[in-house]
Amino acid sequence: MPVLDVQNLSVAYRTAKGRVHAVDRVSFRLEAGESLGLVGESGSGKTTIGKAILQLLPPDTIGPDSRIIFEGTDLLRLNADQMRAMRGRKIGLIPQSAMNALDPVVRVGSLIGEAMTMHGISASRRAADPRIEELFKTVGLDPERRKHYPHMYSGGMRQRATIAMAFALEPTFLIADEPTTGLDVIVQDQVLRELAKLVRERGTTFLIITHDVGVVAEHCRTVAVMYAGRLVEIGPTSDVLVDPAHPYTMGLYNGFLGLRGEFRDLVSIPGSPPSQSQLDPGCPFAARCPFAEAVCRKEVPALTEVAPGHRSACHFRDRAPAMRERSRKPETWGAMA
Repeated sequence: MPVLDVQNLSVAYRTAKGRVHAVDRVSFRLEAGESLGLVGESGSGKTTIGKAILQLLPPDTIGPDSRIIFEGTDLLRLNADQMRAMRGRKIGLIPQSAMNALDPVVRVGSLIGEAMTMHGISASRRAADPRIEELFKTVGLDPERRKHYPHMYSGGMRQRATIAMAFALEPTFLIADEPTTGLDVIVQDQVLRELAKLVRERGTTFLIITHDVGVVAEHCRTVAVMYAGRLVEIGPTSDVLVDPAHPYTMGLYNGFLGLRGEFRDLVSIPGSPPSQSQLDPGCPFAARCPFAEAVCRKEVPALTEVAPGHRSACHFRDRAPAMRERSRKPETWGAMA
């Protein structure tokens, strides 16, 4: 039985223009100890999926046919108290903004100790102190820093503190939402390596939400590619990034430095993702895709297997090798600008 089984997840918000789908019929599953990278441009629905799993969305936004099965329990059927007991203790979160996750008037160590006491990990705040010291050392912080307030930390230190807080409750499943936003590349690498080490050592099931293909390539066994609220490609990271079968994934790959150490020109995808309130019929990527044909603008392609465990939502996935070759050339995308 998978640790997490997301089935037909749809999320729609009420707006002045009517209900707008931020996530449209997304399904995936995570086995115990598996790491999944949810990748895509801003506005693709990645963070909304994380919030849906944690039940942090406004009422009536999740579709009636959606299911989020965690360790055999449908989270969407739990009441507020039952879900509150799940958060932190069973499902941990490393948020995008570390400063917003830390109380500015409470010492960081006290905040972690309070969470441990509330969830029954420790009998008292004092009893939690040795564990907090150990966690600080593990994430590369001086244990004495636990006595300081968040504003006395640098950005990288705050991010490490949120990682320590997440692991303090020993969750079986961890969601990291853009965990290194705003950090310089050196600190990003350090924080991600420490996070990956903790996940690996504890056998934690891990979902990382990011726009950075390089992060997924280095730290995730499986990758799911989101576009305009839909899942367009999913499979083993080594297959999806090396042999992508959807033009959008090809474009993402071409916009990053070589993942295998090769030197190549970077090629960007022209244009911007469509507004969720103004999606045209058919494939949501058709307007930016250099390989789109008439059928792409009329029919939504099904997410279909192209190799064992590897699925793509493209009408022309059988032409993937030729499309990959053409997608590496700037002139292929230049025609769309």
